[in-house]
Amino acid sequence: MISAATCPRSVESIFLNRIEALRARPLANARRTMRRATTPESVLEAVYELAGRTPPGESAADVFRGHPLAVPPTGAAAIFYGIWPAAMVAAGALVHGRQI
Repeated sequence: MISAATCPRSVESIFLNRIEALRARPLANARRTMRRATTPESVLEAVYELAGRTPPGESAADVFRGHPLAVPPTGAAAIFYGIWPAAMVAAGALVHGRQI
């Protein structure tokens, strides 16, 4: 049996040296970029730039409209301040069997 004490170089040291050698030399024809931005738009821009391609054009349908609604909510106040509380009171009355 070979132990780390009898072996001049352990498997771990060989592995770590190989990883350091791979990190030191970039791949052939490899391009690199480093940016601080992490938004999807900036990441896609970096990928297209590294690939040497132009990104596809944006259409009006691809524009992000925001969260949570793109239109004003009609009737939301009636639902959240009237119908929803009434439904919860009714459900509580059914569950507990009490008259309110």
